[in-house]
Amino acid sequence: MEDIGWRFPLTDGGTEHGYNDPGMAHFSGSPLSSLARETIQNSLDAKTESAERVQVVFDLVRVDGRKRLGREQLVEHIQACLPVAESEKNRRATQELKRALELLAKEEITFLRVADYNTLGLDEARWKALVKAQGSSHKQSLVAGGSHGIGKYAPFVVSQLRTVFYWSESSAIKYCQGKAVLMSHDTKEGITQGTGFFGIREGCENLSGPNIPQEINDVENKRDAPGTSLWIAGFADELGWQEQVARSVVESYFCAIAEGQLEVLIEPEDGDSMFEHWQIDRGNLSDTFAGLLARQNDDGEKLEEAYAFYQTLEDGESIIIKERQDADLGYCRLRIRLGEGLPGKVGLIRKTGMLITANQYGLLRFPNLQDFAAVLRFESEQGNVLLRDMENPAHDQFEPDRLDDARKARGKRALKRVIDWVRRELREVAAPPTTGKPEDISELARLLPDIEPDDSFGDGEDGKTGEHGFGTGDVIRLRPARRTQNASLPDESGDDVGNDTGLEEGGAGGDDAGTPGDGGGRGGGKGDAGTTGGGRARHVVTFSNFRLLPTQGDGLRVAFTPTENAKAVRLELAEAGDSSSLPRTDLRVVTTGGGVPLSEHSLDFVAGERVVLDIQGDGPLGRRAWRLQP
Repeated sequence: MEDIGWRFPLTDGGTEHGYNDPGMAHFSGSPLSSLARETIQNSLDAKTESAERVQVVFDLVRVDGRKRLGREQLVEHIQACLPVAESEKNRRATQELKRALELLAKEEITFLRVADYNTLGLDEARWKALVKAQGSSHKQSLVAGGSHGIGKYAPFVVSQLRTVFYWSESSAIKYCQGKAVLMSHDTKEGITQGTGFFGIREGCENLSGPNIPQEINDVENKRDAPGTSLWIAGFADELGWQEQVARSVVESYFCAIAEGQLEVLIEPEDGDSMFEHWQIDRGNLSDTFAGLLARQNDDGEKLEEAYAFYQTLEDGESIIIKERQDADLGYCRLRIRLGEGLPGKVGLIRKTGMLITANQYGLLRFPNLQDFAAVLRFESEQGNVLLRDMENPAHDQFEPDRLDDARKARGKRALKRVIDWVRRELREVAAPPTTGKPEDISELARLLPDIEPDDSFGDGEDGKTGEHGFGTGDVIRLRPARRTQNASLPDESGDDVGNDTGLEEGGAGGDDAGTPGDGGGRGGGKGDAGTTGGGRARHVVTFSNFRLLPTQGDGLRVAFTPTENAKAVRLELAEAGDSSSLPRTDLRVVTTGGGVPLSEHSLDFVAGERVVLDIQGDGPLGRRAWRLQP
């Protein structure tokens, strides 16, 4: 009989892994929404050619796991992780590991099962990419949604055991394997890697046939169509989880559902009548929106936008359709709807039917237009291949700089062409009625920067706009100021820079020579000379083309271009008030490698090289004024 159980491979002198996993950190801000968005995208990518639609089911399963699923072995590994977490003074890891042991001590374990139907299942290559590979993705189609290999970590974030079991049926072959993402720990054999697997222990192989755990087989054998299931162990079935998943589904996939490509069923545990079953399909999508909008709280902006976009997909006299055949992005269809109270945004949707973003650079601000909602759909395979490679890991922005050098310029030109086309069509369609009366422009409008110029991808030459919006002549200085605490922004020469940057998203600043500005908003005004403990003057570090924009997921994107070299620079974002600012210690820089506290994120500046940081916090960061300071 084969030895089946948990195995955490040894490091054999290689890299050890801590508890703070980079892949999981990417989804920690909105775990349930990310789970729905990522898993459904993978399901749509694997749709069979013969199937009319993909169905995805979210349901709860209670399992008596006292002797099955390797529970006793998993407890031993978690107990071995505790001393490591305590020695590192990692409070979060210690608390979560203790909580995991408490859950495993109970008679039953709650699983959230996410199952898709009418999909291809996982062949050997896709199984390896999902379960074993890190930072890679193997898709059936070049136009598939995911490409970064990060979405696979979203299920672990909603598991209090950081454990997921995979089951898949492909070509009449059924596979199953468990995976736990913990941390390196000491065992009798030696120090382990951070990730372990449940299956055939020799070689960490998956299970098939009679070796698949009975608890999983009993459920999956009732299937009427092949596909893949994720069994998320230790799911916290908190009050209202169904509604959170339903909101994420309609916000991201209203197009795929409206076109009949996707159906989603969200159901509670059998016998639990506290929640209704959410069945979301083409026939009841409008009713689902209505039900969710009636329940919405203060965080309902994304849902309202998605509903406006969904209404734009419906045929009717009020819908204006524009079409374009682009040399690189292929066939593009723009649908526009005018109406009072509409969000004034453009939703970008790829061929998969998922809303990528409503906050694309270049399509953020439309002054002096009527209220509108617009949907831009990229329909050709040719264009979707290029867009897929431009899409960032969060699936909320197209960024041409992500392309390889051979295609980067082509991608920038293509995206700029389409964005310019959309703006022209909107100006034509949504221009306000001519009244013949001069408009009364507020004095405040003169002081605010145009954060969304028409030429959002200009190169900044010959007076054109810089890549992220401001002209190249707009220079922002981090000026020294008198203060009592030690300086924290050294330049490459070792001199410190003062604390008061004066850098804020606001009015016009001074010129390159440092003359005081008339609005004082972006910090061009002349500052006081800073002093160190020894009283010597500090070097002034300057920036140009500063941008501060909200991103999907309630974060911020900070971008600027250093005009000189500087090393070991640390920045601080403070919430700005009328005459003061409030430091925020919860902010972190989010990258594909994980999250790092902003206060610990050290930067080396190279003159002329763009710096772009994605920032997240413990709460929403949009709709606030911010000051950038050392």
